[in-house]
Amino acid sequence: MGFLKRLLGKKKKVTVLALDGVPYSMCKRLYKKGEFSYLGGKDFEQMSSVYPTISSVAWSTFMTGKNPGKHNIFGFIDRVPGSSNLYIPDATYLKEPALWGHLSDMGKRCFVMNVPMTYPPSEINGKLVSGFLCGDLNKGTYPPEFAKELNGMGYKIDPDSTLAMEDMDRFLEDIHIAFDGRERALFKHIHGDWDFFMVQFMGTDRINHFLIGDWADDGEYAEEFIDYYKKVDSMVGRVMEKVDEDTDLIVMSDHGFAPLKKEVQLNTWLKEKGYLGDTGSYSGLRDEDKAFSLIPGRIYVNLKGREFNGGVGVPKYEEVLDDISRDIKSLVDPDTGRKVIQKVFRRDEIYHGDSAKNGADLIVHPTRGYDLKGSFKSTEIFDKGPRTGVHTYKDAFLYSEANLTLDDPNIMDIYPTILDLMDIKKTKGLDGRSLI
Repeated sequence: MGFLKRLLGKKKKVTVLALDGVPYSMCKRLYKKGEFSYLGGKDFEQMSSVYPTISSVAWSTFMTGKNPGKHNIFGFIDRVPGSSNLYIPDATYLKEPALWGHLSDMGKRCFVMNVPMTYPPSEINGKLVSGFLCGDLNKGTYPPEFAKELNGMGYKIDPDSTLAMEDMDRFLEDIHIAFDGRERALFKHIHGDWDFFMVQFMGTDRINHFLIGDWADDGEYAEEFIDYYKKVDSMVGRVMEKVDEDTDLIVMSDHGFAPLKKEVQLNTWLKEKGYLGDTGSYSGLRDEDKAFSLIPGRIYVNLKGREFNGGVGVPKYEEVLDDISRDIKSLVDPDTGRKVIQKVFRRDEIYHGDSAKNGADLIVHPTRGYDLKGSFKSTEIFDKGPRTGVHTYKDAFLYSEANLTLDDPNIMDIYPTILDLMDIKKTKGLDGRSLI
């Protein structure tokens, strides 16, 4: 019977182990070298992410099975149309229900830990611990009293990335502390009475941002980078061994990573091309400005009647879009002559739904290794800060022992796949496809 269940791919329960920003190509390389025993092995496949390729958009897409035009999360920072205010989107801006909300409504018991875009925590049939954007664990759990248990275990929501710019040794110590606390909580609760169990590790993204370049170039901290990932790999193996027979395991990342070549300041480029005046802030936009950018790679036409100081009339809107799209595709790295921009999307090419109008007019996707920034104060188009790694679209990974059809999977496909694995009828309006 166990073999038949595996053959059909339906065991009724699902465990998801999520490793933020772990690239498929790195896992495969280190597995072949013998550094990894599990990551990159059999049944590990490459998976694509989202545009723009950042964690808040990727995990919102994962947890809803829908594109940003429906779930309404487009970036780390966004603007209020008609206002000079910017805001950081959290779970209150999510316009579509999360997977665990739907499962709870179906009477399923859920355990969800550290997934980005779950703060403030929602009430579910089970336990939830908020991830990225939650600054205080005591305000980030459901039920609220769950925080006391986690505090007693040395649980830490997120490593302190600012330490990497001050003291790399302290940063490394901090990401190990965060990992160890998460691992303790994971193995304490994995065998609870859960129908759906999910734990996310953020430290992989944090170490990649600052040290994947060291690893790629065999730099000063390359050994420490590998040592951290060996702990991650060992933890993955323990999870594989401990998952119950009636549970399907998914191990995944939300995007890939590559060594950083250069940061690219799009607002500085817009200024150089005459699309933006010499403003030092978003609130300093004037009606003569034609366009501006917010991170990462989102360009908005300064449209009259929509932006707070918009000056571009509707008749000129398409012309401005055409001009920027044409000009930015010719942007090259002055040191190598390499094209910096891989793709430029119009909003309606990748977003659809009631919230699509809130997305940027142009979504600019860089060539691998370039990081699109949005400073209004920078004087140079090309720069390089303390980070050595940048996200990639195509190089996330997906692992499952279930009978999945892994034909160019996308992170959006995981939601309907989980519903199929749990033999639950799909909700309406999903953009992802089941991989079963």
